Amino acid sequence: GIASRRITKREEVLPALGYSAAELSDLRATINGSDAELVVCGTPSDLSHLIEIEKPLVRARYEFAEGDEQRLSRCLSSFLDATELGRQSE
Repeated sequence: GIASRRITKREEVLPALGYSAAELSDLRATINGSDAELVVCGTPSDLSHLIEIEKPLVRARYEFAEGDEQRLSRCLSSFLDATELGRQSE
């Protein structure tokens, strides 16, 4: 259901920076060892399928729509043109 009270303060943010076995193990231990009442998961992957989380978990879903300036697309294209990543698809 929908939360009955407005959350006005965010205590901590824990970024999930990788999905190797060691990183997932560390992430699981950190989440489960925290005093958090709730985990809001905003990662593209569903962490609950990757690790056992012993706290209530809510997935935040979002979409990205680039504006007319397309700054992100230009930035990514420049990056890919300058790296091996861009040359792998040739």
